[in-house]
Amino acid sequence: MTTPSLTPRPGDQLASTSCTTRVVVVRAPADRALVIECGGSPMVAVASGAKPSPPAPGAGTLIGKRYVDASETVELLCTSSGAGALYCDGVEMTLRSAKPLPASDLPLFFWGVGTNPPDPSPVQPPAVESGSPARLQKTAGAPRGSR
Repeated sequence: MTTPSLTPRPGDQLASTSCTTRVVVVRAPADRALVIECGGSPMVAVASGAKPSPPAPGAGTLIGKRYVDASETVELLCTSSGAGALYCDGVEMTLRSAKPLPASDLPLFFWGVGTNPPDPSPVQPPAVESGSPARLQKTAGAPRGSR
């Protein structure tokens, strides 16, 4: 029996027929058909509704991780973990390593090289009452209602 090949497009959702693995195609070449397998069985479009069978032994897939082929022309994002390993054209796909983030230049750019950030200005308490000091002294000890 021949393994079916498909021409996946970015955004296509594929499901394994051997375990619970589901992936979304992130990058794929448009000019050739691919054989994408999981756990030794070909993956199918999610809309086909294929039922998973018992998982084949393998390394397994991890949810949220990206997998690439050897030439890094095919990239899949795992949306549901499973027991099977991913293969593209018979070669096991590898976990894509994270790209290093650039160093933060915000303090140097924002404050300037060799300078400290400015001290925050002290907050002034709001005035309680306005008026002349003589008026405030007269009413300070007087009972409410009499002025």
